[in-house]
Amino acid sequence: FYVLEKITMKILTSSYTLDLAGVPTFTKTFFDEVKKRGDEIKVFSPLGGRLESEMEVIKDIKTSDFVPDVIISQHNNCAEILKGHFPTIPHIFYSHGLLPEIEQPPTFICDFYFAINTEVRDNLISKGVDKNKIAIIRDFVDLEKFKSIKPINKKLTNVLFISNYKKWKNFKIITEGCKINNLNLKCVGAPYGRSKDIAKDINES
Repeated sequence: FYVLEKITMKILTSSYTLDLAGVPTFTKTFFDEVKKRGDEIKVFSPLGGRLESEMEVIKDIKTSDFVPDVIISQHNNCAEILKGHFPTIPHIFYSHGLLPEIEQPPTFICDFYFAINTEVRDNLISKGVDKNKIAIIRDFVDLEKFKSIKPINKKLTNVLFISNYKKWKNFKIITEGCKINNLNLKCVGAPYGRSKDIAKDINES
């Protein structure tokens, strides 16, 4: 019989920044999983950020000798740069949101598109993307990291509020509710201070 040898794939993905926001943390999870499976992956990120040291990052694609088998770009400004540098490499664009300009499809036609949910898929279609070239790949987490490490409290005592949005009405309602019920409130996210270990925050709460 024949033993088929695993072919290692070289993947290039991107994120304009690598701070502690949604797409950068998603990128870190994606990067770790690809490495775990034995493939090679690098991240193109012009601005970098706090997560930069945890991945293999390329800041200037023109100075890199890495040639990928496939590009899975995130953020349309990165997609444009990578398409210009690798015009013939198969290119997938991954859109994670409806409203941000950076999440809209790039000006060129990609070989394929990923959408984080049905709303994002519909937005891509409304922008002229062929619906037959879109697959929905929903947000995912590392279940080895996001898991319970102690029993859930039998009595509600702690509330963890996670948001990268401004302190809107829902924040005021939660704050007042916690005061009325004498609950400990912890807030993490852009307006309150980003957390580098959300899994730890969840378990502590």
